Amino acid sequence: MLKRENTATKRISEFPRDVIQLTAVQNLRLFNRFITVLAARTSQELNYAAIAQEVEVD
Repeated sequence: MLKRENTATKRISEFPRDVIQLTAVQNLRLFNRFITVLAARTSQELNYAAIAQEVEVD
């Protein structure tokens, strides 16, 4: 589990800090999950409900 958390931390640290600040990200772990889900769906039809379900937000 530690390796997974380090990977998530690395991804967030590589993400531009100004984007995180401008979007008022409060939960970096959830934000990382969101970015990962979006990346996995590249070139697919945008389905907000499916993304929200996979990220586990309302």
